[in-house]
Amino acid sequence: MKTLAFIARRDGLAREEFRDHYESVHSPLALPLLDGLERYLRYHVRRELVGSPFFDCVTSFWWRDGTAFEALFGRLDGPEGAAVRADELTFMRKESNRFFPAQERVLRRSSSRKRMDRLVLAKRPDDMPLDEFQTNYERHLVAQLKGLHAPRDCVQNRGLSFGGQAPVFDCVTCFGFEGSDSESRQSDAADRWAEEFSRPLDAGGIQLLVLAVSEHESLIR
Repeated sequence: MKTLAFIARRDGLAREEFRDHYESVHSPLALPLLDGLERYLRYHVRRELVGSPFFDCVTSFWWRDGTAFEALFGRLDGPEGAAVRADELTFMRKESNRFFPAQERVLRRSSSRKRMDRLVLAKRPDDMPLDEFQTNYERHLVAQLKGLHAPRDCVQNRGLSFGGQAPVFDCVTCFGFEGSDSESRQSDAADRWAEEFSRPLDAGGIQLLVLAVSEHESLIR
């Protein structure tokens, strides 16, 4: 089971400060409570290419099963979660945070999987059926992955409802481009590809975010 959390930084805190605290303090503090977690990964926003996100980090959790995920809430609300709850108030704007389960589909995986560095997040118009939107979105996605400058890695996530609430995004797509973290020319090419991929979707009235991100992963022992 996979869940996605969208975490906003506290007012007055720079993104770099938020990221450093999340990675050096909060993640190690929270990890012992995450029993049943199989993978724990954060995508921190570096810059916006399209749109303005309400969040500063997308956190991905892979759980052993739904029972492990649901048990987390009891631990976080109890005495053993007190330190984590207190720490959240030091760097998060908790009232803005959102999360939902997701159905993951790996569409492209390179032989030497590196870090994802671009995200596209999409929300359909209210009058568009969910199945129709997700089918059309993924058809467009698969077609674009055949291009010359397409990303080396691509993971598509379908947002799922939870507790009667619709997800804030219907699709969250992660892309990894060769060398785009370190070389400006390749980074610019990755930006252009992501923007061009999103342009037909934007013209169709879909709410879009296109973001350059840095990926951080915790080792699960």
